[in-house]
Amino acid sequence: MKDVKDKKLLALMILGVLAVVSLLYGILSPSKSKRGLSSQFGTGLGAKPVPKNLLPQGRHAPRSSYESWGRNPFTLQEGISDKMLVLNGIAWDELDPKAIINDRILSVGDKIRGCTLIAVEPNRVTLNDGTQNFELKLGRKK
Repeated sequence: MKDVKDKKLLALMILGVLAVVSLLYGILSPSKSKRGLSSQFGTGLGAKPVPKNLLPQGRHAPRSSYESWGRNPFTLQEGISDKMLVLNGIAWDELDPKAIINDRILSVGDKIRGCTLIAVEPNRVTLNDGTQNFELKLGRKK
């Protein structure tokens, strides 16, 4: 039991000595600017000015590897659902109007491509994509 306590005390003393040596090294060692080292664009105290033509001009975001896809697959695009829907026709009836969207006959409350049909009027329909309402009008593709 005494051997275990002695080993712990010895390890603690060694760590204490290493901490003091590290602290002294940090205080007494010269800084990068005093040693003549500086960053790529010379920001140290003894740095020489860098010609303007070598400095980066503006910030440009790196191109995505998904550029060939036409869009970033990890971001939502506004109005993406209404671009995939075409209002083909409306069967107007005061009591039970129907809309023909993407060649499917829908009633109010039906869903198509993640959108809910909210209202059917004689010349347009209103849909909700879960975040906002949008309209499809007869004779226009969206």
